[in-house]
Amino acid sequence: MSTHLNSARARLTLRLYALVLSLAAVGLALALWREHATATELAARNTRLSRQIAGLNYEVKHASRQAAEFGQRAVELDSQLGSAKSRTTATESKQFQLTRELTETKSRLTERAEREVALMAELATLRQVVARPAVTDGNAAPSAEAAGAVTPDQRRIAELEQQLTRLLTRALAEPAAPAPAAEPAVAAPYQVVRVGPRNSFVVLDYGASDGARPGEILGLWRGTSPVARVQISDARPRFSLAQVLSATLKGQLQTGDLVLLTN
Repeated sequence: MSTHLNSARARLTLRLYALVLSLAAVGLALALWREHATATELAARNTRLSRQIAGLNYEVKHASRQAAEFGQRAVELDSQLGSAKSRTTATESKQFQLTRELTETKSRLTERAEREVALMAELATLRQVVARPAVTDGNAAPSAEAAGAVTPDQRRIAELEQQLTRLLTRALAEPAAPAPAAEPAVAAPYQVVRVGPRNSFVVLDYGASDGARPGEILGLWRGTSPVARVQISDARPRFSLAQVLSATLKGQLQTGDLVLLTN
């Protein structure tokens, strides 16, 4: 009986050991499985991180290459900017020189034009004096004109014509000053620059270079009112001399009266 009991106890003990070993084996298997799963997950994360690091390295290299290109471009632009500044300075200097030369030329032309106008006015006055018939009585000695002698007025007319010819010749010989390209030319109205004695004639800044021709009839206006009509008797390159048609005169003529071209 005791032998049978001992044998049963031994079998029960063996079964307990087997159960414990089985449980231990299952626990070890679960631990190994968990460790394997963790290792797999870590490997996957490591792979993803490696790929991200590789992408970041590529972007860093690309950004570095772009930075180098931008730096080189900045150096080139700085060099170009320096060249542009140098050219701009040279252009401004040349423009300043041209402007100064143009101002000096305009000043010389203005002085010459004023001298030319004064000569034309004086010449016209003297011509009127010479053309005026001399009043003589029956006992008076024959005048210098009747005797064929040259009077002082005629000599003065000849001198003025020579001076005017020299001025015109010099003006035609000089090249015209170039106008600045940035300033478009605006046609100004022609006007009276000198009025003769007793409104007998006028000097106009409308010359042969503007289309003036002897015999042409023009209208003189002050504002919106006509003041006279004149007929060109002598046309020079920049100015013309016009005789006032007395029948059309409507008041005292003034410097600055506008010239109206008529057909």
